[in-house]
Amino acid sequence: LRSRLCIFEFSGWAASVSCLEQSPALDVMAIGLNDGRIILHNLKYDETLVTFSHEPHDAPKALAFRTDGPPWLVSASTSGTLHVWHLEQRARLASFPAAHHGPVASAQFLRGKAELITSGANDNSIRMWIAEGTDGTLRPLRERSGHGMAATCAQFYADELHVGGGAAGQAWILSGGADRTFRLMSIWSAQQDCQLSQSSFQKSKSMHDSEL
Repeated sequence: LRSRLCIFEFSGWAASVSCLEQSPALDVMAIGLNDGRIILHNLKYDETLVTFSHEPHDAPKALAFRTDGPPWLVSASTSGTLHVWHLEQRARLASFPAAHHGPVASAQFLRGKAELITSGANDNSIRMWIAEGTDGTLRPLRERSGHGMAATCAQFYADELHVGGGAAGQAWILSGGADRTFRLMSIWSAQQDCQLSQSSFQKSKSMHDSEL
């Protein structure tokens, strides 16, 4: 970095690179390509070890290696699908379509745990998954999501309850967004969140008008 000199240049794989992830193995890098391929490449010897492939026109956007034992690689695509690959068997164990609404921006296993964190590029959400069994199953564990478009206002709801040991007026957040939704969010439990939207109101209103 100090000399700003190129030490080595790889010949490439006839497609642009969409994502990179260092593997737990020394000198091995996972490389996602925009043509849908995932290359596991040994940088020291400039040798391709394994090649996986997504469906056509569904490029990988994020890669994550599991580090708690099972040799898994999870790839997340532009369609919001998660794919689980077994590195030793060199096969896809499972796929989970619509894990996010739109492309996945990032994916990362917690170090030494079977828990995967993903974030969506379009749906403004962060989701936690837990790997169960040996068949590649990922079960949704937790989720936090915001507005689909930019938030236009947000403030704490001035309640009088002391929730979770916090001070009064700091348990709920009210927010409105450019996506025409109004959200009530609990800072303690995502299960208590709720959302009102203009679209659902208009649908209810049109159903009511049709009955008159």
